[in-house]
Formats: sequence, structure tokens, C-alpha cells
Amino acid sequence: MLLRIIFIVSILSGSVEAFTARLQRPWEKPRSFLRQNSRQPLPVLFYTDPDRTQSSNGDTQDVPQQGRNEKQIDDLALSLRRTLHYTNYNMTKLSAGGIPAVAVPKAEPVEVVQIARDESEDHIMDYTKELFSMTRPKNLPGVVLFHIMGSCLAYRQFEAATAGPVTTSFLQLLATPSMLITLVALLLVSSTSMLVNDYYDYKLGNDSLKPDKAVQKVPLAVVKKALSYLYAISLFCAAMVPGVPGRVAVISGLILTYLYTKHVKPKTWAKNALCASLIALSPFTSGVAAMSVLSPVSTNLLFEHINWPLVRLVSLLFVGIMGREIVMDIADTEDDSAHSVRTVSVVYGRTYASHIAWISSLMVLTLAVSGPVLDSIDAFVVVRRATFAGVGSLLQMRRYWTVAETEGRDARAIKVAVDEGLLSMVLLLASFI
Repeated sequence: MLLRIIFIVSILSGSVEAFTARLQRPWEKPRSFLRQNSRQPLPVLFYTDPDRTQSSNGDTQDVPQQGRNEKQIDDLALSLRRTLHYTNYNMTKLSAGGIPAVAVPKAEPVEVVQIARDESEDHIMDYTKELFSMTRPKNLPGVVLFHIMGSCLAYRQFEAATAGPVTTSFLQLLATPSMLITLVALLLVSSTSMLVNDYYDYKLGNDSLKPDKAVQKVPLAVVKKALSYLYAISLFCAAMVPGVPGRVAVISGLILTYLYTKHVKPKTWAKNALCASLIALSPFTSGVAAMSVLSPVSTNLLFEHINWPLVRLVSLLFVGIMGREIVMDIADTEDDSAHSVRTVSVVYGRTYASHIAWISSLMVLTLAVSGPVLDSIDAFVVVRRATFAGVGSLLQMRRYWTVAETEGRDARAIKVAVDEGLLSMVLLLASFI
């Protein structure tokens, strides 16, 4: 009886020991695999037959049982570490077809420290060259020319209206501190308009297709600081511009420079009209300022300082610049459409925009030729002015008609029309002398 009890206890204890040993075998623990055609690890829970596992793993055939257990535990731990590292840091490096289970990526320590750049340490003096190029210095000679033309027309009217001899010459008028301040204010308005345009274009992402712009080399904080200084200096100069009409014109120009890119640029027609108004304001401001210097009388009435040649010049510039802006927008149709800038060519098409530009050149011809014909002056002067006006306007009409014939799809024709537009403008201005 005692022997039977001992035999039964030994059998039960052996079964329990075998069952416990089976549960503790390392190759029966969960494993993590990468599923085929998948971008992320797939944890798979399963248990394998110990005999099958030992016979199928060729790298453990000659290793003792205890050694196989330790090696598989180490391999499993390393595989899990690599999988977790792969999931956290290298997800973007997985191919679209996935990777096989045996090709577990090698774990590499990632030690990337991104130091936040403090833009407050940037100074304007470190970017003077880039900021100056952003102000479009090539436009400044045109501003000076418009200033001289507006002052000339005002001086001519004052000279014709004065009964006696004029004691102040035209050069003396231009050299007066008030007129120099007016010129500086106009230059600042032009520079500020270019700078604020680049600032908001880059901030809103409208220059993604133009990576060579200088604004992309300057921190936005520096550009904003430079704009604040320019606006402050411009307002200071505007306060010293002679005459109420001149001061109002300068301040209006500064307001328009801000409204142009911030609010008006995405609107059809308003963009071109506002840009043309900014340029046409230059001779108007200089003309009314010159009249205030030459005739320091009551300036309550605005029309007291305006003459018809000056009105014709301002109107000609407005129409001519608006047509030129439409032609330039035709060349940027794809870029403007991608950034939701609703120009005339984007909304109505290239053909419609090119015909509108040609009609504007026809209006320029009418305004340019009507002046010399209607003025009761010497015949030689009439012929000379009419010649300049006719040649300049006809040259512009010819180039714009070429753009219209190609329905605005010839980039070379557009470039020639824009470049020769500067020569046409010089000839048109010469018709006022």
C-alpha cells in the first residue's frame, strides 16, 4: 500500500514539473514580427512546439538547451528594442511595399538637438543689402523723374499766371528744403510699398515659386522692424510737405501701400487700379507742393493748386500703368492662380486681359496727343510735343497688340512689351516739356 502511494505521488509530481517547465520555455513567449506589405510592426502572439522549434532553428542545433534558452531571450529582447525604436523614429523611412520580417532595421541612436533661433538677436544693419534690394532701387529714378515733371508743370503754370518777372528759377525751386522733403517722402512711399508687398507675399506663401527673392534671406522680424522705421520716417516727412493737398497725398499713399498687399491685392481690378494710383500720385504730390511753395496763399481749395496739364499727366500715368500691370499679370497667370490672386487674366482669361491692355494704350494715345493739340502755343512746340506723344503711344500700342494677337500666351512678346513700355513712358513724359 505504501509503495502504491509513493508511486502515485511520484507520477503526479513529475507531471506538474513537466507542465511547469513547459510554461517557462522561452521560445513560447510572444514575438513581434513585421507583416508583409505593411508600414508598421504587427505583434503576433503564438506558442510553438518545443521540438519543432528546436529542430527548425539551425543556429541552435549545436548549442546546449540552457544556451539556446539564453540566446533566444537575448535575441527576442534585441528584436523588441529595434522594433520600438524603428516605430518611433524611422516610420517615414519604410518603403511602400513594407519590409520582410527578417530585415529588421538596425537601431541607430538619434541625437538631434534643434536649437530655437532667437530672431530678436537679428539687427537691421546685418541685412542692409537685402533690405535695400527689396525696396526695388531701380524704381527710384522713375520717382525722381515724376517729381521733376510735376514740379515743372506747376512752375510753368505759376510763370504763366504771374504778371511780373519770376524771381525764383526752376532749379531753385527744386533745391528748396520743402521740395527736397517732398522728394524724400515720395521715395519712402515707393520703397515702403515694395517692402511691405514682399513681406506679406512671403508671409502668406505667395512667393513659393520664386525662391530667389531677397525676402527669403531676411527674417520676417527684421523686415517688420524695417517697415516700422520706414513708416515712422515717412510720416515725419509728410508732416513737413508744403501745403495741405501735398500732405494728404503722401499720407494717402502710405495708407494705400499697406492696404494694397494686405487687403486689395486679391481683388480683381482693384489691385491694378491701386498700383496705378500710387505711381500717379507722385507728380500730383510734387505739383501741388510746388504750387504751395511758389504761391503761399490760402490752400483751402484743392483745385487752387491744380492745372490741366498736371491733370492730364496724372490721368495718362494712371491709365498707362494700369495697362502695363495687366500685361505683367498675364505673365504670372499660373502663379497667381495657384495662390488665389484674382487678377484680370485669372478671372477673365488671357485673351480678355490682353485686349483690355491694348484699349488702355489707345486711351494713352488720346490723352497724350490731345494736350499739344488743344494748347494754344507755338506751332513748333505743338509739333514737337505731338511727335513725342504719338511715337511713344504708338510704340506701346504696337507691342500690346502683339500680346493680344498671341492671346497672352507668348512669354517673349509680353517681356518685350513690358521692357519697351519704359521707353514709351519716357517719350510720353517728353511730350509735356
